[in-house]
Amino acid sequence: MTTATLTAPSGRLADDPAVPTRDAMLDPRTAASRLEPALGGAPISRCERVRAKYRVGESLRVLYALTVRGSTVPVSARTFSACLGAEAFERAQAGATPCGPLPPVAHAPDLGAVLWTFPNDRRIRDLPLLASPSTLGELLGATCAAVRVVAYVPETQATARCLDAAGATIAYAKVYAGDGAERPLRAAAALGAGGDGLRLPRVLAADEDRRILFLEPVHDTPLAALRGARLEPAVRRLGAALAVLHSLPVPAAVPRHGRLDAVRLHTAAGVIGLARPELAARAEALARRLEATSCDSAGPAVCVHGDLHLSNALDGPDGVALVDLDDVSAGAPEADLARVLGRLAYASAVGDLPARAAHSLGRALLAGYGRAGTPRCGGSLRWHLAATLLARNAATAVSRYRPRGLDRLEAVLGRAEEELS
Repeated sequence: MTTATLTAPSGRLADDPAVPTRDAMLDPRTAASRLEPALGGAPISRCERVRAKYRVGESLRVLYALTVRGSTVPVSARTFSACLGAEAFERAQAGATPCGPLPPVAHAPDLGAVLWTFPNDRRIRDLPLLASPSTLGELLGATCAAVRVVAYVPETQATARCLDAAGATIAYAKVYAGDGAERPLRAAAALGAGGDGLRLPRVLAADEDRRILFLEPVHDTPLAALRGARLEPAVRRLGAALAVLHSLPVPAAVPRHGRLDAVRLHTAAGVIGLARPELAARAEALARRLEATSCDSAGPAVCVHGDLHLSNALDGPDGVALVDLDDVSAGAPEADLARVLGRLAYASAVGDLPARAAHSLGRALLAGYGRAGTPRCGGSLRWHLAATLLARNAATAVSRYRPRGLDRLEAVLGRAEEELS
């Protein structure tokens, strides 16, 4: 067997007796050697860890890209206790979809995990739709010659490009677990196509029973892919587009944006403390300060994107398109602004972006949005940024297993503390 292509984990994590195979699963080399026998001895020539979802003290879910006999196949693995793993494997076998060259589901007792080979998934019941171009074409009402999966979050959702015979993208198909399709469908119906520098992709077709949406393709450039002199003006246009989004009526029946609620902040601090015990007191103190000075509910709620970052904002000649509206909610406008600013501050704290560049881009965002100061109660934007750095950057470095973030957690927390000083 050829060794995996990624290096061993570098992020520091405390031992977790509830997930004893965590480090083995996070290390692609070790994981490949243990996955191979569980998958019937298929020779794994390359193993890449694509994403991870770690619940400290509970479970670990890892998505791998395994190369077997020249084909690369997504395989998701989830840990269970010994007895629950056997039961989960039996249930998964009952409804498995054959896929080749690997078994559709497998049990890896050595890892304490059950494996699902794409398009099999523990919770996304209709994921096999993405393996059938003809079925997608029937649902879309157009000829779909091929499908290319572009994003896959096990147990949550998957996105694929629907291609015509010439290879052009005619739609993006998104398949969800549970009722995940309902919120973006309501948002699309209420918000329309945007306008005045903001573009929102239209829903071309939907099948709620099969939990799938088809969205019009947007061919513009993600801001995350821009470099140099092109980036700052695009971020300014993003700010202007975000202001338009916040001026639109809040779609009916969307939930309140609660990701910065006090309970979430304390949960985030607890996650950090379990993974890095030497930071437990510092993280909890930050959560208490945020709870004591909360500005999250001040003022009327607006329509917020809920998960805005430079990868789901696309810059084009007619303005900025905002995609991935799965988390649209009613909340404070500062929540969206702080989400973008938090990503910039995090990138600076872990050494991926010079501090001067992060500051300039942040100023461009706010200038485009039209906010020279901090709105609502004094320091609201700074409060949201501090809360975001704790709950959606520092804690996520643990839950998504981001080694660079784990190694620089002190710097990320320090950046949040600066906003409250």
